[in-house]
Amino acid sequence: MKNNFINPSDFKSLYAPVLFIALAFFTAGSGSCFKRQEPVVVPVFDSIPQQNLLNASLTEISGIAASNKYPATNWGIEDSGNPPVVHLLSHQGSIIYSSYIKGATNRDWEAMAIAENDVFIAETGDNALQYSEYAIYKFPEPVNLGDTIFNAEKIRFVYPDGAHDCEAMFVDAATKDIYLITKNSNPSKIFRIAFPYSSGVQTAIAEGTLSFGGVVSADISQAQNEILVKTYTTVSYFKRNSGETILQALQKTPVRLAHMLEPQGEAVGFTRDNTGYYTISEKAFANQVFVNFYKRL
Repeated sequence: MKNNFINPSDFKSLYAPVLFIALAFFTAGSGSCFKRQEPVVVPVFDSIPQQNLLNASLTEISGIAASNKYPATNWGIEDSGNPPVVHLLSHQGSIIYSSYIKGATNRDWEAMAIAENDVFIAETGDNALQYSEYAIYKFPEPVNLGDTIFNAEKIRFVYPDGAHDCEAMFVDAATKDIYLITKNSNPSKIFRIAFPYSSGVQTAIAEGTLSFGGVVSADISQAQNEILVKTYTTVSYFKRNSGETILQALQKTPVRLAHMLEPQGEAVGFTRDNTGYYTISEKAFANQVFVNFYKRL
């Protein structure tokens, strides 16, 4: 008696062309039944950081940024109540040099960034929502370490909708636009200070919102294609695909990265060589503060 079932070994030769044509019909062209989706890229970082003790004199680190000039270092700042000083920190947590910024005040420094050769420090903290004007200090990354910084430019700005408490900032290296993400709003608002910067007081541009609030830090990768956004309890990763604006990237659903909770973690930053990212906390009620490194696997 003849077997009427198809031999599995014959299936590919008999039906593969039909399946190929059907698949092409449904996926090709603008009139297709299914829209092609970008693949979801899930980054893989260590969930348990490599830790080094931070110098005990630094108890209120509020922003960090990887140096472009000095390998294996981060610049760091402290917030209100501290002098207008920027610290160059080793990845092991020691202070290499500290530089005083002449003419600057530290009303409430809450974020910093580096784009190409320039350092940006955000005087944007406002817990009581009492200020009408804010500032960002910009200066070339110091060449002679330890020297006083005399050439800081003060970029003055206001928000179009009143006062905000902002602790997150990064800079688009391609356009030099400055991006700010508020802490007090829920969801957090995204503002942009467009380049060229005004010599007077300029108004930040309202760009949109995130899908969550309470943002305390953010950074964009050296290649400008990855963004980290930190709250006290989460680290969110956004992938920026080719052709996407920063706003488009930030309005996607983020990937939440597994990480270790900190006493009052307000600083996150990619490494310059893209091998991972760092976080540093304020001391708050902890006995000591660590420099945490999450390696890319």
